[in-house]
Formats: sequence, structure tokens, C-alpha cells
Amino acid sequence: MLSCFLIKAVSFNKRDLKKILLFQAAVFLFFFLSGQVSVMKIVGKNAEGYKAGTGIFYSFDIPVNPMENNSVIIELFDFGNFYVKNNSGKEPTAYLSVKAGFRHIFSAEGKTGLFIEPQAGYCWTTSDKSYSSIQGGLALAIVTGYSLEVGFSGNSLLFGLKYETDLPGSNKQISTVGFRFAFNYSFKRN
Repeated sequence: MLSCFLIKAVSFNKRDLKKILLFQAAVFLFFFLSGQVSVMKIVGKNAEGYKAGTGIFYSFDIPVNPMENNSVIIELFDFGNFYVKNNSGKEPTAYLSVKAGFRHIFSAEGKTGLFIEPQAGYCWTTSDKSYSSIQGGLALAIVTGYSLEVGFSGNSLLFGLKYETDLPGSNKQISTVGFRFAFNYSFKRN
């Protein structure tokens, strides 16, 4: 079966093969990084010329009260990649950020309910094909949405909207709005 797949893969052109490999990598990351994915759009003065982007992120929460509706969030990485529209004259752009935040769920019944989550951290952005001009700086974000507790160990499914602005320098600022889906692991206190 593997040889049949390889024969079919060889008959694809390089662009199709690249798409297949990217899809496989996305599926791998979805399952092994807790299914934390996002679809984003650049907004603001630099938005023209860019298509919607995709991203992956990995975060976990640490409850700070017995009801578990307040948590410290550690986002170990948040990566977004944006492609240009045809003939826009812009270069592809991407960002990587590391943030910490605080999630408050507006419910006294645990991790199920509407939530708000401000975040702050550090980011790196680039806007060229070779990724040779990377700049770092402040990253600010706010996430809001719905959290659904699953299981008995405090894990949760999150559906949310995120606004993030990355401020590494005047020519590489990126502001995005995105839809997020995540399965968050919880590190409960004993």
C-alpha cells in the first residue's frame, strides 16, 4: 500500500506533493498538539493583498481556584502564516509568539461557559520569502469564546475568536483576527 501511495505521489507535480505533505503535517500537529488550530485574517493598514492565513498553537492552563473557572494560561507557541493574493506586490508574512494570560469563565460550574482571556508576551515577525529579516517585540492578544469541559480531569474544548497585535517594529506590525479551536490540557492542583 505504501508503494502504491509513493507511485501516485511521484505522478503529482511538486506543488501538489507540497500540499499533500503540508496537509499530513497539519493532521499530525492537530492530533499530537491537542488539536489547537486557527484560521486568521490580517486586519488594519497592512491587510490589503493578503489571503486568510492558518495557524497552530499550543497552550495549557493552570487553575487558580477550586471552581476552575479562573486559570493562568501558558501559550508555548502561536504560529500564523499568511499568503499573498495574486499580483499584490507583497511578500508572504508570518509570526511566532509566546504568551501568558488569564482566562476567566463566566460560570461558577467549572470550565463550561463563555470566557475572556487577555494575553501578553513576545513575538517574532517576518515579511519576506527567505525569513531573513525577523524582528522581535511585544505581542498582545485577547481571546473570547466558549469553553466546554470534557472528562473528569479538567480538560476542555475551546471555540473562540482572537484578536492579536504583534509590535516588533514599525514596518513588520501584524494585527490579526481569527477563529480558534483547541483541546486544552489542564494541570490541576491537588
